[in-house]
Amino acid sequence: MLKTFIARPVGRLIAGWLLAATVRLIKATMRWRVLHEARRDAILARPGPVILAFWHNRLMMMVALGTFGRRVVLLQSRHRDGQLASAAIRRFGITTIWGSTAKGGASALRALIRAGRAGDWIALTPDGPRGPRMRCQPGIVMLAQRTGAPVVPVTWSSSRRELLGTWDKMIIALPFGGGVLSWGEPIEVPRDLDSEAVEDYRRRIETALTALGDEADAAVGVAPIAPDDSEAPP
Repeated sequence: MLKTFIARPVGRLIAGWLLAATVRLIKATMRWRVLHEARRDAILARPGPVILAFWHNRLMMMVALGTFGRRVVLLQSRHRDGQLASAAIRRFGITTIWGSTAKGGASALRALIRAGRAGDWIALTPDGPRGPRMRCQPGIVMLAQRTGAPVVPVTWSSSRRELLGTWDKMIIALPFGGGVLSWGEPIEVPRDLDSEAVEDYRRRIETALTALGDEADAAVGVAPIAPDDSEAPP
């Protein structure tokens, strides 16, 4: 019955509203602090677009922590779960661009490029929507090349959490925990790169994101989440 309800547009709208309200309530019960505040302030002060990169399993609170005074667009899969997530994400002032690395990739990339050139901030999960977990795909490097926007690793963690049994080990923050939001150093990607250099930047982004997540997890006293090595890119 629930699947049938969510399959309908009105059902997704209602479920999205309830999901967003739940996330807001959990966020309000948590004690938040920011790691690397000076780095964050420098990023917020710079003109033009940036690409906010975070792992798919950090989606829950990442969208709830605000748009930082910017217009933010987020790439989202058209799968039913993605449509439900989008209905909730829009409640936080974030615009959805439909597509994924599996379907609609080329059109989604063009839409993201247009958004970046218009000055929007782009939010991207470079291991989504299907993984492997915490393994960066090269599309984010191409997007940074085409827009001239730096890639900014960003993450959060919570002292009270549950990990779902999904491919990404989705993190669910629990009420009344301590939370951290952490900002990484911007990664500037040159426009002209050969295939070897694209791979170097892909690995650089992947390494930075994983290290940032490990640091945030350590700051709140929880175990780090390991990348999926079963299907790691070469």
